[in-house]
Amino acid sequence: MFAVERGFNHVADINITLPNGIVINAKEVTEDMYSSIDLAAARIERQVRKWKEKIRDHKPHGGPGTSFREVVIPAEEFEPQPVVAAGAAPAAKEAVASPGFRVVKDETFSARSMKVEDAVMQLNLLGDELIVFTDASTQCISVLYRRKDGNYGLIETGRTGS
Repeated sequence: MFAVERGFNHVADINITLPNGIVINAKEVTEDMYSSIDLAAARIERQVRKWKEKIRDHKPHGGPGTSFREVVIPAEEFEPQPVVAAGAAPAAKEAVASPGFRVVKDETFSARSMKVEDAVMQLNLLGDELIVFTDASTQCISVLYRRKDGNYGLIETGRTGS
């Protein structure tokens, strides 16, 4: 995808899906479209060089894929509300308890079946913060995420994808 943001930021967002199912992503933003494209291509090249052994040896894991729904809710919907003092008017209590919320984005995506090592590689190739997948060895839904300290966190749900 190529785009211009705010009239002067040129965005080159490149996604490549290899025949074995691995997805590689690079996104660059500069003031010149050609520079953005060159930098994004160079980033993909670095990623492929870094992970080439894993990419070459990667074999897609069949198994069940599971669909998940992601809903994005604006943060301001959940900002702290003022505390209602005891004995306050009932109308004030009702104003604090607002059951509805606004949805900014609603998207469904698929959690592919893969090994944890493959999920780490995919997370790095995409540059994302987390990936939801079905663990090929346990058939359970798992979440792999990048921690602030640079390590990876793995959440195993114990729930199967089927």
